Amino acid sequence: MRTILSRLEDSIGATQYRSLGAYACWRVGTESRIEEEAAGEFLKDVFNGSEVLTLRQSISDKSGQAIEGVYVETAHRLKLRLNELEEGEATVEDAFKGANVVDDIRTVAEDKEGSFFENGMVRAVIANTGWRNRQVRAVFHRMTQRLLREGDVELELRNVDELDIEHILPQKPISDNDGRSRSNGAVSKYAWLEYFFDTSNSNNKITNAVEELIDKDIDDLDKDEIEVLELDDQRKENDLQEAIGQIKNRFIDDIANRLFLHNIDDKKLQNKLFSYKLPVYLKDDYTSLATTNFVSANDGFNLFDHVTNIDLDNLNEENIDDLSDSEWETIDRAWTFEMLFERKKV
Repeated sequence: MRTILSRLEDSIGATQYRSLGAYACWRVGTESRIEEEAAGEFLKDVFNGSEVLTLRQSISDKSGQAIEGVYVETAHRLKLRLNELEEGEATVEDAFKGANVVDDIRTVAEDKEGSFFENGMVRAVIANTGWRNRQVRAVFHRMTQRLLREGDVELELRNVDELDIEHILPQKPISDNDGRSRSNGAVSKYAWLEYFFDTSNSNNKITNAVEELIDKDIDDLDKDEIEVLELDDQRKENDLQEAIGQIKNRFIDDIANRLFLHNIDDKKLQNKLFSYKLPVYLKDDYTSLATTNFVSANDGFNLFDHVTNIDLDNLNEENIDDLSDSEWETIDRAWTFEMLFERKKV
């Protein structure tokens, strides 16, 4: 329960749930007829249900006003059930049944804002382009906790701050550093942008803008870089600045461009190309989780198998060195905006 509270308070910055949480804790603390284990399970259900709704609201484009009063009303409904206990019309088990509280949270919230549920939530996740690091941590950590509880993997649930959020398309994709690819071929300083947006094959507004940025020989994805160019066409300047904003918000910071990693020094990865990143991802403890399943899900799409002939189960330091330069270049080109959208649909 401490883990849930940490995500609610520290990662999401939530406060609205406190009215329900405080009331539930007080009633449990003053009720001598409830067993300690049952009390713990009840409170865990209460805070778990609160976290689910709070996460859904934070992921959506709705403000906290959309769930205003939900927890107060849920606390009132809980009070009514507890009154039945006092009047002898309900058992302790029924009065302190966590599932009833969770149902109340959903029912009250759905009456206020139905888009937090079913397909509306799916659309919100896909449409969201404003993912904050703490928000991503909360979502990934909760997914990890659920999967560990279900026994999908035998790993210890780490503290949320002990796990690293990795950007696949790096935050600073423009670099002329040597040794960014496992291929020995020449690599452009714009390689990440060229490969990710498939500039040699795609023809759309964002790809055309990326090519324009490359043609201008910018050194960083910074809107100030455009101002330095002193373009004569103000509309062109605005378009390029908008493109930089889209690259950052819509792609680099998108949740589908993130991974949850453990024991990885991401400073060593930084803006290296995918041929360096992918083998590292595959060896991480958490690559069997849903947050990373585009590289390693047993029943899902395996990107490494998709671009090489190496069996994932036999991947090791020895056969990594056996790959040819052309194979490594193929891997460098594998993580594209289309793959990002594909992963997000899963």
